Amino acid sequence: MDGIGGGVLGIAGLTIPLTDIGRFTMVLAGMFEEWVRRRRARQMAEAIEEAVGEAVTAALTENNALWRAWNGRRLDALAKGEPFDEPPPEVSGVSRNGR
Repeated sequence: MDGIGGGVLGIAGLTIPLTDIGRFTMVLAGMFEEWVRRRRARQMAEAIEEAVGEAVTAALTENNALWRAWNGRRLDALAKGEPFDEPPPEVSGVSRNGR
């Protein structure tokens, strides 16, 4: 140790002031924190994208089943010559034509 808290570390013939090691450690810690933040943000974005994709697929599947059932009843009524005044199903959970 030399003087006022100015210790040194000798490694392989090099003398490194401990203050430089402390600064380097802080820089590494900051870089690691940034890496962790970016990784978490990427994972969150991927999870959201997957969840939205699954929700859209489920909504489309449900709406398709509703429309197919409605159209089946409409075609049956048409084939029998019966009136068909049932309104078409409401579209839910999926935007059509940006509306």
